[in-house]
Amino acid sequence: MLCNFCNVVEFAVKNKIYMIQSAKISVCLTPEIRLEHALIQADIKDPATVCQLIVTGLITKSDFRYIRERMSKTLQELDISGASVEGNIIDDFALKICTGLTSVIIPDSVTKIGESAFYRCADLNVVTIPKSVQKIDESAI
Repeated sequence: MLCNFCNVVEFAVKNKIYMIQSAKISVCLTPEIRLEHALIQADIKDPATVCQLIVTGLITKSDFRYIRERMSKTLQELDISGASVEGNIIDDFALKICTGLTSVIIPDSVTKIGESAFYRCADLNVVTIPKSVQKIDESAI
C-alpha cells in the first residue's frame, strides 16, 4: 500500500476551522480484505482524508457503498483500472452524490454502467470508459 499526501483540506465545523492533510493511497482488495480494512491497514484513520484512491484486486458493491458513505465529499480521483469489478457492472447509484469526485478510471473488465451510477457528481469532469463497456444506462453520468 502506498500513501502520499496530495494537499491540505480546510473545513469548518461549528465556527472552528480545521485543516487536515489528504492522502493519495493505493490498495489491493481481496475477498477477505475489503476497502475499509485496507484503509485501516494503511493507517488511514479517517477515510475522508483520502483524495486519490487507486484500487487493484476485487472491488465489490460494499466497497462502492463505503466510498459513497465515508468518502463522498473528499475523494477526488478514483482509479479502479487495475481492479476487477464484482459482476463486471458498476451498479445503479454506485457512486451517487460523490460531490468531491473529479475523475474516475473504469477497468477494462466492466461491461455495464448502471443507472445514475454517478448521480449528482457535479464536479466529475473526466470518466475514462473502456471499450469493453457495452451498455451505459440512463443518466449514468
